[in-house]
Formats: sequence, C-alpha cells, structure tokens
Amino acid sequence: GAIVSVTSLAGGELLLLAFRLLAGAGLTWRNGDMASSPPAPAPAIPVEVAAAARQDVPVYLTGLGTVAAYNTVTVRTQVDGELQQIAFVEGQMVKRGDLLAVVDPRIYQAALDGAVAKTQQDQALLENAQLMLERDSKLAAQDYATRETLDTQRATVAQLQAQLSQDEAAVESAKTQLSYTSITSPIDGRTGIRLVDQGNIVHVTDTTG
Repeated sequence: GAIVSVTSLAGGELLLLAFRLLAGAGLTWRNGDMASSPPAPAPAIPVEVAAAARQDVPVYLTGLGTVAAYNTVTVRTQVDGELQQIAFVEGQMVKRGDLLAVVDPRIYQAALDGAVAKTQQDQALLENAQLMLERDSKLAAQDYATRETLDTQRATVAQLQAQLSQDEAAVESAKTQLSYTSITSPIDGRTGIRLVDQGNIVHVTDTTG
C-alpha cells in the first residue's frame, strides 16, 4: 500500500489516481516475488566410467567403386563330347583342382583300353622275339643257324621294342585325354556365371568357355 494525499482533485480523478497507484504497487510486488524464487535444478546426466585402453577399432569407408579380380580364367573344354555333369553353383568358392564339370568319358576310356591292349599284345610279341633271338644265337654259335637269320631276328626284337615304346606313349596320351573329361578349377577363387548347361555338346573350338 501507498499513502497518497490528494487535496484539489475531483471525485472521478481521485478514484483513477488511487487505482493506478494500487496497480503499480501490485506489479512491483509480483516482480519481487518472482525474482526471489530459486530456479529448478537441472536433471542429473548419467555418466559411465571405463579404464582407458589401446586397441584396434574397425574403420568403415562408404563410397562407390569397382571390384576387379586378381586373376580371371575362362574355363574351356579340351575334349569334345556331351556335358554330363555340372559340379558347381554360380558364385561358389572353389579350390584349385576341385571338380567343375564332367564330359562324357566313354569314348576316351575305350581309347585308353585299346591302347593298353595294344601294348600288351606288342609286349607278348617282343618276349617271343627275344626267346627266338636267344635260340638263334645258340644255334649260330654251333653253326646251325646262319648269320643272316641271327641279324634278322635282332632287327625284329629292336622293331618290337620301338613299337612297345610307341604303345606306351599312346597309353599316356589316352590317359591324358581321359583326364580332360573331368574339368577342374585351375585356381582358387569364386565361380562366375555358367555359360553351358548339362546335356549340351561341347567342343574344343568353343570360345565362350
């Protein structure tokens, strides 16, 4: 409250002045009350404590790029025939030597069996020729066989020995051709898109792989 002395103002002006004084006093009281109230405390923030340590941490970089293989091999068949089996799945990880596909091996197995039989036949002929050479050598020493007969038999033995060496080479060649029917991975890596389906005829001249 404020005490105000008014002597010369009219009745309406007196009431208005008293109202203004009281309103100003009330505003002063409210401002003083708000200034004296303490502020609300801030909420506590939880804090975790850990011992410092040195260690490797992953580093991730995000960006656009292109993946390129160190080695790329287009696997092609080395023999002609029907593709009987596909032994891999696209995108599969394979090791060097793992089976990828199988070409019909029957004709190449037959060729190997024929080469082995021819080798056995010539081996028998050679053994017989060597026995005849031994007999002719004994007869020639006793003058029961001519020198010409002995030389001819020696030539026959040498011819059969050369034939046998040729047969053994044919056997190795047939084994190699048969091994080509099993197509294996030449390197360690991940397989790509299969370009030929099972049941197709593949050729050595195919360029698609």
